[in-house]
Amino acid sequence: MKNILVLNPPSETAKNIIRDLIYGCWCKGKRIGGTTSPPLNMLYIATALKQEGHNVRFLDAVAEGMAIEDVKKLVKGIDAVIISTSSMSFMEDALVLKQLKQANPDLKTMIFGAHPTFMP
Repeated sequence: MKNILVLNPPSETAKNIIRDLIYGCWCKGKRIGGTTSPPLNMLYIATALKQEGHNVRFLDAVAEGMAIEDVKKLVKGIDAVIISTSSMSFMEDALVLKQLKQANPDLKTMIFGAHPTFMP
């Protein structure tokens, strides 16, 4: 059993980044789509991992208004973190993962979403 964090990562540059089923209806404060929805893909992943016996925590750091420093404190006892990313948020998401690995060098990081699917 692993301790896994499924994370909607915080942003240091914008307070309105939502990674959703249409890969970011809002991105960095600019509306680019016609709808918003809960982060269902992340919840699907968290549920599947939990059903496989892993200890899973889902955290929507954007919705919780958390900063990266808050999240760094949480990854100390975590084995792996999974985040959704898109082409518009990829560079910032990579920086978030780098900061989390600095807080926990043994942390395994995984990404999914439009950008890693089409630009592996």
